[in-house]
Formats: sequence, C-alpha cells, structure tokens
Amino acid sequence: MSEKGPTVEPLPGEWVRVTVDGRAYEIAAACPHREGRLVHGYVNAHTLRITCPLHRSTFDLVTGRQVSGPCAGPLPVRPAGHGTTDTAPAQTQGERQ
Repeated sequence: MSEKGPTVEPLPGEWVRVTVDGRAYEIAAACPHREGRLVHGYVNAHTLRITCPLHRSTFDLVTGRQVSGPCAGPLPVRPAGHGTTDTAPAQTQGERQ
C-alpha cells in the first residue's frame, strides 16, 4: 500500500497550498527570510514542516512558526480553503502576544 506524497501547488495571489495525507495547509508563497519560492520547498510529511529551497529556513505548516534556518520570523498561514482571492489578511499563528 503506497500513500501519495505531499503536494505543493500555487494559489491565486501570494499563497501556496500544501497537502499532506489529505489535509491542506495554506501558507505564504514567499519565505519571510529572502522571499524564496516555497512552491519549490521540501515538505516533511512526518513533522508537517516546509523548508525553503533558498536558504533552508524551516517552518511549521500548522502555526507558521520558524523551526530552523536563518532568522526570518514566522511564516503567514491561513485556514485552508479560504478562497481564491488574496484579499484576506495573513494570519501568523503560534505567536505569543
């Protein structure tokens, strides 16, 4: 029995949909470090993280929290299926207020 691996697809506007095991996550299309294109990032299906192909900053897909790599701050995330427009404000979850 083979499972399909994670998929990464561009959305209209500046967003990317990452699907892992049937669950979708929507994240900003550009890494906050140096705007690397996350549509080309490496997705770890076990840890639910994406790594930027440019400088290897790694982010949690659920919260947007930066896990490793050059200092960049959190990655904007939004609820999956939010729509096809980019007019919604980005949310950064997991930050302490």
